Amino acid sequence: MHNRGVLQNQRGAIAVQAAVILVVLLALVSLGVEITLVLVKHRQIQQTADAAAMAGVAALNMNASADTEARAVAAAHGYINGQNGTVVTVNNPPSKGPNVGNGNYVEVIISQPQEVTLAKLLRPGDYDVGGRAVAVRNPGQNGAYCLLALDPTAGDSIYIKQNVILANPDCGLASNSGSASAIHLYNNSSVSGPIWSHGGLVLENGATASSTDKTTYGATMIDPYASVSFPAAPSCQAAVTGSGSLTPGCYNGLTLNNGDTRTLSPGTYYIRNTLSFGNNSVLNATGGVTIVMDNNYQIQIGSKAKLNITAPTSGAFSGIALMSWASNTLNTQIFWNNATINIVGAIYMPSQKVLFSNNVDTSASRCTQVVGRYLEFDNNVTFNYNCTGTGIRPIGPYGAKLAE
Repeated sequence: MHNRGVLQNQRGAIAVQAAVILVVLLALVSLGVEITLVLVKHRQIQQTADAAAMAGVAALNMNASADTEARAVAAAHGYINGQNGTVVTVNNPPSKGPNVGNGNYVEVIISQPQEVTLAKLLRPGDYDVGGRAVAVRNPGQNGAYCLLALDPTAGDSIYIKQNVILANPDCGLASNSGSASAIHLYNNSSVSGPIWSHGGLVLENGATASSTDKTTYGATMIDPYASVSFPAAPSCQAAVTGSGSLTPGCYNGLTLNNGDTRTLSPGTYYIRNTLSFGNNSVLNATGGVTIVMDNNYQIQIGSKAKLNITAPTSGAFSGIALMSWASNTLNTQIFWNNATINIVGAIYMPSQKVLFSNNVDTSASRCTQVVGRYLEFDNNVTFNYNCTGTGIRPIGPYGAKLAE
């Protein structure tokens, strides 16, 4: 009888232990299920952030709002900003990471609190599950263009003539003109980069276009800077003349007389009425400078003048070294007279003709991009294009790819 009682007690103890173990196992299984559901939710949010960032870049490519498109895609996946504690943040350019300040990138951050039961025993409160993605414009094979003419109808909207050689295969020509002679190469000129024309291509009198990547009567190209919101000019100061240094701001004119040297500190310079460089003058503006021609006038460049300008790599004027407003329509901007134009960045003059002529040398610049209404290059002009890391917006039929 005594042994039977001991055995019953042992059985009772084992039953209690088994029940406790079973409860623990059920709790662990339930906790595992909760953790699995949280991980699944994290994957869903990350995939949504990826898709939203790609959609944001696609919107940039169409000159539309990256913020609006990215949020729409997130909402279509069930993540609506402000609902159920969901936070959807869209940044163009990104707010953190290696691409801060670069307008070619779109960052999407999504977070949503997840209600858990057993996990609260380990840490009180809801668990915020989130995802972050950064996408970037992807130029692809057809994105290697350094020149873009925006006029929709003009013949010779890009006119390359008189022994001009554009030997870099990454320096292609793109025209939005529907004319049969939208791009015209003449008199022993040579282009090695791709050709993209909304209209036709004319090769005449020994001119050559050696790339196999040539498109005629294709779609128009997007102006890469059309969607940028540029700050308006501040109040202008008096005109500046002669040698010396200068700080950013608005000036009623900037004149370098013969032999003068002027150094510009990094920043944006709005030049209202006169921009003139005398013979053998030198402009040094290599720390991240944008010069904005803030009125209708023509730049004056004397014989053997030297312009050393490096555009900023971030901010509203990222990649732009020299520009005029779209409202400035009266003049042709001429770079000539054996001048040396060391511009690292874009010359952006969407409503004006840009002419490089008479032995202008840009060969020392690793990256010069030109976007204008019409473009002309003649008489032994040289040109380089290697723009990685300069902040310019690429010209071309580009898509999007994930970067972070």
